Amino acid sequence: MDGTKRKQVGLVLAADVICYSNDATNVANTIFSALVDGGRAVVVSAADGRRFGVEEFPGALRDAGLDVHVTKFAADDGLTTTVEESQDAELFTCVGYCAEGYNFLRFDITKPSSE
Repeated sequence: MDGTKRKQVGLVLAADVICYSNDATNVANTIFSALVDGGRAVVVSAADGRRFGVEEFPGALRDAGLDVHVTKFAADDGLTTTVEESQDAELFTCVGYCAEGYNFLRFDITKPSSE
């Protein structure tokens, strides 16, 4: 916030950071700047139109020069299930939104190596 350049990191973890339409681009650019080449980020966000800008996030990440894989998780009668196969199914139970019909997205992001 004060303009100080911070040391880049190898891993960024974030949740619920996209709430407004311009957040997709701002968060994508922040992640790109924060990561070292080859670094990784994991971002979790509400899905299905519950947050503005989430739909634009994958495109904003690619525009920033990042690779992204998106996994959609869904609640089913208060129990956890995944829309696609994942080793992180327990992640859903930690999010705290286990209401029926509530879905969230996990963005697995990689900053390509410049080599």
